[in-house]
Amino acid sequence: MTGIIFNSVKAFVEQVGRRQVYRYAELDQMVCIYNGPSAGALAFKPKINSPHPQYPLMFVTDSNITAQAALIAEVSVTYAGIIQTSGAKSYITPPVTTESTVQGSRDFIQYVITQQYPAGITTYTVPQGPANAPYTEQQVYPAGYQYGTQSIAVRYIGNQCSIRYQSYPRPTKLNYSSLGLGRVSWAVVSTTKGPVSVIGANISYDMCVAAIAKLTAGGATGVPPLYARNMGFDVEQRGAWYNVTEVYAPTF
Repeated sequence: MTGIIFNSVKAFVEQVGRRQVYRYAELDQMVCIYNGPSAGALAFKPKINSPHPQYPLMFVTDSNITAQAALIAEVSVTYAGIIQTSGAKSYITPPVTTESTVQGSRDFIQYVITQQYPAGITTYTVPQGPANAPYTEQQVYPAGYQYGTQSIAVRYIGNQCSIRYQSYPRPTKLNYSSLGLGRVSWAVVSTTKGPVSVIGANISYDMCVAAIAKLTAGGATGVPPLYARNMGFDVEQRGAWYNVTEVYAPTF
């Protein structure tokens, strides 16, 4: 009698006992058991990455066929994704942040102007001036300057932040930039200046400024300030979902 009942099954039907597992900031997992005629088990077995008919963001990761009595087969299908999406066609999980210490150093070249000698005044008396009377004259000497390049090494320490989450479909933009930038910090540990390589000397200050402006085409010189920025993101595909890691750190 039992064999007759089972053999009357014409299609696969999901059985009671669906198991759903939820993990914070991770993909949900769901295992469904289907029973049906063993002759149609291979044709029914869902393809990898195919969605669940009821949960569109749950995708098949693996499946298993077990032969039962009376020509009945049991198909166990494991899905991974997000179960409660309210009909959404895309989804990113909450972030998991990791902060770590970072340090580094950068070498820069800056232009400097130094004074070679100060301005001066020379006073002397002319023996025979107008009306054959001696008079005093003064000659003013402007200050002399030189300009050149100087190496400067800056060492810093700080905190960087990595943010990990899952996304469907593949992300096309940063999703947690405000959070990541807010977790970055830094401090300059030391600034070491090297010797000056002189390019021009014995000229006025204004001439030094003009020469440097021409060399730098009007751009800024010296050491730029440190700031927080995104250093890129890693994307790892796992089935239909993507593991994403955004990295934020201090840089010049």
